[in-house]
Amino acid sequence: MKKTFLNPIIFCRSGFVSEIYLVKFTSPPPPASRLPPAIVVKFYNVSAPKSETGFEVVDSQLNNLFADQAGLGPAILLILRDAIVMEYVVGGEQLAEEHDRVEAIREDIARKLARFHAIRSPLGRNQHAEIIRQMFSVWMSVELIEEVYGGVLRGHLERLGLPHLLATNLKAEADFVHAAIRAADQADPVIVFSHNDFNHLNLLVATDPVTSQPTVRFIDFDFSTYFYRGADLGRYFVDCQQPEQFHPNELVPDEVMLQFFGWYREESGRLHGAGFLEEARNSPEELLKEAKLFALYAFLVDIIFCIFMAVEMLKAKEEEKMVDFLRHGDTRYAGYLKAKARFLQDGSLP
Repeated sequence: MKKTFLNPIIFCRSGFVSEIYLVKFTSPPPPASRLPPAIVVKFYNVSAPKSETGFEVVDSQLNNLFADQAGLGPAILLILRDAIVMEYVVGGEQLAEEHDRVEAIREDIARKLARFHAIRSPLGRNQHAEIIRQMFSVWMSVELIEEVYGGVLRGHLERLGLPHLLATNLKAEADFVHAAIRAADQADPVIVFSHNDFNHLNLLVATDPVTSQPTVRFIDFDFSTYFYRGADLGRYFVDCQQPEQFHPNELVPDEVMLQFFGWYREESGRLHGAGFLEEARNSPEELLKEAKLFALYAFLVDIIFCIFMAVEMLKAKEEEKMVDFLRHGDTRYAGYLKAKARFLQDGSLP
């Protein structure tokens, strides 16, 4: 009988818009197949329109291609109607606290983020204001927030002794951040091709086969589009040097952020020319303000996500998971309040 390599070991991870399979072949693929020893297959499972989800399959597939061509994401091997096949990053680890503390890795992230922001895509131009409107009017809806203060979640929050969500009105905080972003809009905001989910789960650290040095690869471009430059910066710094995803801790000092912006600006100047560095809106001080404003936005997105999931778990009668999400949301809110107080004190917020 002819031996076949199509006898894979498969690992699966489900997400909101896709299912991701890691396929490791039990015997080496024949040279004619041009397949590596392992691949990642991503199947899309979204039927709702983009107006409701902010997501579209074709956009995600093209974003993956752009990232591949820029040398920032996994190589794309095949695109199908409802799936994409890509390189498996051998030895890739999700970015963790210990990686953030290595200066060379932070520099690699900063320079590659500048390169990502320089991607020229035909998708999603001039939609940043509409995305923000939908985020605050649909995703961060009054109805969802009211589940905390007058709905089904309040009793659970009180029973669990989770003080932060109950002590400070979340709707008022969402309005505060929304108003600050709208104010920034009046001052010529910097819009770039943004990853839009630049959390540590979507940054892989692997060993470069040529230099034997750690190198960072970006993954998961489902929601990448033109958006505020500060969104990726704020998202990264919310998690930078933190021991867990949902934490209440103080963010890294301004000095760490400014060092990051030094690398980011240097790479951006190389890509766009010296004129980039001369523009006031590209100064380290302006980048710091953008990052801090959108760090608050990133906190809010996490908090609302936890509330949404807690409601869904309650409907599904999975109380243990509901409690976990409520604890995460309250902890994240504590981090938001601490960051806001710091930024108000140092005058970073508009």
